[in-house]
Amino acid sequence: MVTWLIVAFVALDVVTMLAVGLYIVKKRGGFSNALGFDPVAVAAVSREMEVETGEFLRSNWSGDPLALAGPIGELLSRFEQKAREHGLPLEREQLKRMLARLIEHQRLASSHDVREAMKQVA
Repeated sequence: MVTWLIVAFVALDVVTMLAVGLYIVKKRGGFSNALGFDPVAVAAVSREMEVETGEFLRSNWSGDPLALAGPIGELLSRFEQKAREHGLPLEREQLKRMLARLIEHQRLASSHDVREAMKQVA
């Protein structure tokens, strides 16, 4: 007997939370405004960054770990500009982490070399 009361209470709670959440999202003008950024735009910029990172490093970096900071600094500047153009609230530190993951994911440089180069880039 007590079990069905618990289930009913949980179901009512979930429905209430969904209703309040949808009300807030609607009041703020949609999911993009409620989040403070457009997730579709972030995904598009991320895809652009992924392609550009591979092409840029393959053509502008000799493979010398000591020279990696230069191309990374240029890429960061480009990505900051893209984020501003798309109106995305991404800070330089966030972009640095994204870029490091992209480089490591594409196996363009070792994790150690990327970390060391990121320390040199302001």
